[in-house]
Amino acid sequence: MNYAAHQLQEAASHWWHDYHAFLQPNAQLTWQQFREVFCGFFIPIGSMLIKAVEFRNLVQVKMSMVEYTHKFNELAQYAPNEVAIDEAKKVRYEHGLTPVMQEKLCNVPTPTFNEMVSSAIKDETKKNMVDSDSLRGDPITPSMDRVRALCRKPHKSRRGFQATLHLTQCGSNHVHLHSISKQRKRKTSKQRQLLGHVLRCGGFGHFACECPVKL
Repeated sequence: MNYAAHQLQEAASHWWHDYHAFLQPNAQLTWQQFREVFCGFFIPIGSMLIKAVEFRNLVQVKMSMVEYTHKFNELAQYAPNEVAIDEAKKVRYEHGLTPVMQEKLCNVPTPTFNEMVSSAIKDETKKNMVDSDSLRGDPITPSMDRVRALCRKPHKSRRGFQATLHLTQCGSNHVHLHSISKQRKRKTSKQRQLLGHVLRCGGFGHFACECPVKL
């Protein structure tokens, strides 16, 4: 008890010196007496009741297992009668977990509270690793949905014509050369038609209907 009193600091230390001055000479306090007096001064009964209700209503929701465990241990001290034995502590801890985690713990033997906490944290860690791998995906092999989308949707090139994408053996996407060839042939044909109109006189810069030389 005397050792604990020397560890008090600031406001707690001032309180202890004032309280100790009113004690009878050579009076000895037990740890339980000191605890009751200390909590009665710094933690009012009303605050204790509010925290006890918060402990009973504690649920995991979106907290991680580590966060939920820390919150559980923090609030459990305000309801000591509800966690007096290990089995009661396990029941209260499991009651606040998500339904998915409760179902997983039912299939795992956890004789003590610490083993239950350890098992829950390990299970959540493994689940997070699996979810992370599935989101990251395989960087080399394309998914079948991606392959179907590439084969089904046309790709519009910068020149305005449609070119079909084909997935080749190398896994890359190449523009169909037949589409490019057809586009080039159309341009060449139009150029020849235009030149054919002005070659009657051998000049340039006008059409045949406007040519001054009538052949």
